[in-house]
Amino acid sequence: MLEIGSEQSKYGEAIPDFMVWNQVAELPWFWKPFDHFGFAMIGVILIPALFGGIFGYLTFRSRIKGVYVSILTQALAFAAWLLFNRNEMNLGGTNGLTDFKTLLGFSLHDPATQRGLYIVTVFFLIGSYLLCRSIVDSKLGKVLRAIRDNERRLHFCGFSTTGFKVFVFSVSAVLAGVAGALYVPQVGIITPSQMGVLPSLEVVVWVALGGRGTLIGAALGAVVVNGLRTYLTTKVPQLWPFLLGGLFVAGVLFFPNGLVGLPAQIQQWVKRRFGRVKSASGMGEGLSSNGQPKEMDRSRKDVPVDVAVIEEKVAASPRETIIYLEAVTVSFEGFLALRDLNFMMERGELRFVIGPNGAGKTTLLDVISGKVKPAKGRVIFEEGTDLLPLREHQIANRGIGRKFQTPTAFPHHTVFDNLALALRGKKG
Repeated sequence: MLEIGSEQSKYGEAIPDFMVWNQVAELPWFWKPFDHFGFAMIGVILIPALFGGIFGYLTFRSRIKGVYVSILTQALAFAAWLLFNRNEMNLGGTNGLTDFKTLLGFSLHDPATQRGLYIVTVFFLIGSYLLCRSIVDSKLGKVLRAIRDNERRLHFCGFSTTGFKVFVFSVSAVLAGVAGALYVPQVGIITPSQMGVLPSLEVVVWVALGGRGTLIGAALGAVVVNGLRTYLTTKVPQLWPFLLGGLFVAGVLFFPNGLVGLPAQIQQWVKRRFGRVKSASGMGEGLSSNGQPKEMDRSRKDVPVDVAVIEEKVAASPRETIIYLEAVTVSFEGFLALRDLNFMMERGELRFVIGPNGAGKTTLLDVISGKVKPAKGRVIFEEGTDLLPLREHQIANRGIGRKFQTPTAFPHHTVFDNLALALRGKKG
């Protein structure tokens, strides 16, 4: 920081020029450690990671997700923009941090220095991609993709998703910090406008246009959008905001998988348009009338079931209460789904809950599995374990499984990975 003051200052002061403009007499205390390059590099990593970790924990611990996370992050960006625009922050106000001249003794106006910074940026980009690729291809990456596809189902598999989401939020904050540290020396200025709502929305356009759900898509979208902006703002600057919005809308409507998924989308369209469909007569060989393989086509009489043997085994098992509900009441905005419900089930017992729509069957399962917390009552599992203070993943790890009415799976995982995620933790 002192390198843009002292002898290089236009005003001959020992502090940077933008501080002189804001009538700052001496270097503020929080700037002094950044006089050391090593401390500044550590700060580039640790400060964003700490801030991202705290904000992510407070957000995801409260189970905020979906569009509400987007609204919250946009509100944070707007609040930061207002804060850093204040001159009292000693950060240059609306003018930002300007007049950077040297870095480690090298002139930032020297073309050789700019080329060196460009090469460093390319290496950091490749390194960031490899880091993210290693995360995605690891076991951690499988959990992260499962969170993206069906977070609720993952809770009932025994996973607490808060830590995983905080980790990803912190990693992305570090990448943003490194990007900012490389951006400033090459441009020579950084202003609060770079952290506002509009720049963050532009990043969304990069991802949507390049290809969401991919690593290379975000980088490709950034290159395409910024290349178009550089060209079009010199030709038709007044139309650029409309063209940017048009790119986003067109990408979402016509190219949902972005530029990365465009070749596969074209291939599927060609198949649908010009591909041949096999006749129904050629599909029946080796199949029975119900479409199953003939060797698997068996009626119930071919698989005899000795009900007496099953009942004898159940009766022989020791009887003890495995789940106990007392006076459970659940209300949804005045509608009582459950009212003073009492329910008890013994180990080895099989029960069916039957009733019309709205009778509270699903709500009963939601209460036992932790998805819904009742207004009053008790839910006791096995030897005195109170389930009400526990969350879904904690209840699942105690041995209570949940089967949903609509069967679901993690679509971007293999069969083995689906089974591995479902078998994680202590299951009954």
